[in-house]
Amino acid sequence: MGGYTAPRFASGEKRCRATAFWSGAYSLREDIFDNFPPIRDRLRWLMGAKDLAEAKTKIAEFTLEGKANQIECPMLIGYSKDDRIMDPRGAFRLYEAATRSKREMLEGVGHDSGRVLSASRTKAAREVLMADWMMKHLVAA
Repeated sequence: MGGYTAPRFASGEKRCRATAFWSGAYSLREDIFDNFPPIRDRLRWLMGAKDLAEAKTKIAEFTLEGKANQIECPMLIGYSKDDRIMDPRGAFRLYEAATRSKREMLEGVGHDSGRVLSASRTKAAREVLMADWMMKHLVAA
């Protein structure tokens, strides 16, 4: 759930200097609960809900609506157009809403992206891209 929790943390913690994450999300209800039905029961369990209806109600609270525009640190928002678990439109919604952040998008860093990408874009290569991005934003000039 780092694609939601990292920007959510950054929305309320001004000491956060930069954040980079895979599978960016704006609304966990729309971006994962509604998008990937096989995960609903696991989310129900994580939410401590007695049934799926209660889980859907509880997970609706996990949104960046009204919070994304409070993010001031740079963000590298990962997504994958082929992500079968997290709706990549959530990453774009986050990008559009976080207007106070110097933000960038990185395609190919979503769930199961290693299965659909060419060998030249391995998981390790994507991790290096993210690490290099973080170093650029965290190391003092």
